[in-house]
Amino acid sequence: MQKLKFSTGIVRKAWVLRVGGVVDAANAPLLRERLWETLGLECPALLLDLSGVEGMDSAGVAVLAEFHAQLRQKSRVLGLVGQSPPVRRLLEVLRAHDVVCDCYSTLDEGIRRTQKLRPQATPG
Repeated sequence: MQKLKFSTGIVRKAWVLRVGGVVDAANAPLLRERLWETLGLECPALLLDLSGVEGMDSAGVAVLAEFHAQLRQKSRVLGLVGQSPPVRRLLEVLRAHDVVCDCYSTLDEGIRRTQKLRPQATPG
């Protein structure tokens, strides 16, 4: 199992979680754990920077979709920024861009666009 790397911080009122490594079925629970730790934060948007992710399988995409649903219930926004080519291809093949969340090319674009959004809570 390859170890995932994480770093976090706030950039212009958006919480940014940077992930590095390969996200697969073996370590997707660790990604899930790190994401769920952010649920208590008082930030309107969470940007997940995947530029350091060298690969991802469907287990990683499932974690992202589940987390996106959790944030929507709390009227918060999730945005993916800087998807590496392997991640972008996987999201395209699975047609998961709209299901998982909004995707942005750069961190700056993600911050600019998510600060304008007003998410709607989904009935749950």
